[in-house]
Amino acid sequence: MTATLGVIGAGTWAIAAHLPAFAARDDVEPLIVCRRDPALLEEVRARFGFPRATTDWREVIEARPDLLVLAGPGAPRAEQARAALDAGCHIIAEKPCTVAPADAWDRDARARAAGRVLMLCYAWN
Repeated sequence: MTATLGVIGAGTWAIAAHLPAFAARDDVEPLIVCRRDPALLEEVRARFGFPRATTDWREVIEARPDLLVLAGPGAPRAEQARAALDAGCHIIAEKPCTVAPADAWDRDARARAAGRVLMLCYAWN
């Protein structure tokens, strides 16, 4: 089975770690990538083979990838994760996972209720 990949926040860490790791897998298919800077977004899209790219994170959720990487700024992650879980995505989220503990508990409950994986990354560089 192949999982489609969406990325919100294709910045330095996503480009250095997440995207090469997923590109090396036969069971992950790039679907849509998001980054605020349009010129750099196009570079990431072309380099990693995403057919779609956007500067609006909501378009990533609307595309309904199977798996979503949340690696952008921390403040909007709670809203992004809620939307992604409600859309049926599995999530890999970078730290900080949230600003408020209530948001973390909400995400956990939503993931469990939806039968989705919510994974938090912590790189040991």
